[in-house]
Amino acid sequence: FKEDFKYLISSFLDSKLCNSAKQSTRAKTADLISSYFDSKNVVLTPYARTSLHLILKALNIPSGSEILMTPFNISPMLDVIEKLDLKPIFIDINLTDFGPKYDDLDKCLSKKPACFILTYLFGYVPDIKLISDYCKKYKVPLIEDFSQNIGSAFQNKLLGTFGLASIYSASLTKYVDGYSGSFIISNDDIFVNKIKEISNYFLNTNPKRIKKIILLTLLWNIALSIKIFSIFIYPGLYLLKVINPEIFERLLGSRNAIDRLFSLPNYYFEDISEIQCIVMKKKLLELEKLISCRTKLVKRVNLFIKNNYPKYYTKNLTKLFSDENYSNSFWQFIIKVKNTEKAKDILFYNFIETGITKLPNLSNFYEVKLENATKLKSEYIFMPLHDFKTDKATKRFFKLLSDNDLLD
Repeated sequence: FKEDFKYLISSFLDSKLCNSAKQSTRAKTADLISSYFDSKNVVLTPYARTSLHLILKALNIPSGSEILMTPFNISPMLDVIEKLDLKPIFIDINLTDFGPKYDDLDKCLSKKPACFILTYLFGYVPDIKLISDYCKKYKVPLIEDFSQNIGSAFQNKLLGTFGLASIYSASLTKYVDGYSGSFIISNDDIFVNKIKEISNYFLNTNPKRIKKIILLTLLWNIALSIKIFSIFIYPGLYLLKVINPEIFERLLGSRNAIDRLFSLPNYYFEDISEIQCIVMKKKLLELEKLISCRTKLVKRVNLFIKNNYPKYYTKNLTKLFSDENYSNSFWQFIIKVKNTEKAKDILFYNFIETGITKLPNLSNFYEVKLENATKLKSEYIFMPLHDFKTDKATKRFFKLLSDNDLLD
């Protein structure tokens, strides 16, 4: 949060930082992204939803066409699809790597949707080679959303480089948080030229919007810093849960309701700002160190589980490190439980605040019931990982779940 405070002050002292990015800054950021992904083309945008809009427009898809997609993403992605007069169709996820359900993939792609939007989850790597091969078989363009998986790889090839084009959202809590900036990468020159033609009509950046994003990020990171959270936030949440559990659940519970838009706001189509480019570039340079630290923590936890809860390990985690083709970045570490609500309550009352994915199951909006997507919300929680007390916290976390017969 010290960095956020510095950038917030800088944004008021130098108003140009919140204006549209200078060409030189834009070029340096794009070049770094291009180098990291070994991708020929990078397009910088203000939001991931904007990136999706540009990609779908560039595909020139006929009205009424079907868009195949995995069910977890932000609801504005649906707004973009619908406002282009396209129809979302959903494929269920699998509960091993949280990619698409492989048994259904061939059948879904054989119906020739206009494209397949694959959203990776939690920093876990699916069999993207198989997915890509199926897409090529039916000539269905693959669009990757790797917002939760930046730095993850399959067979030493980074996710985001397997499809026609890919989207990254540099938003709050992501490994590369660029104050809600986004970028598209692609190796198809002709396709990217179409995207750039459309993006030439972006509006000037609104400085007030950028300053508001920086301020909210600062407040979020202050609240979640270990001392502030322990001394002020957690006791307040505890009191709220006792006094008014309904409000507590609205704050921290799963997002089942989906807010929909009647039209796409103008700010979706503003240019990316100078400060977003600067921060995105800085965070990308720090990415490998961050992933390395995170992976070491997960390996320690994994070893603890293997030694102390062998049945759980064999059932749920054997594949996590057994195949060298999969290089997970572990944006979140997922634990399977018998009941997420009971697990969250027991952990919370023992001073461990955690939860489940906040992304809505978008298929619910269309009353499409996907078995595994439903199970993700009811049977999988995040395990908090902190480098300052991993071993002790891991032991306590699993003991609480085990003692209450919640480990599945």
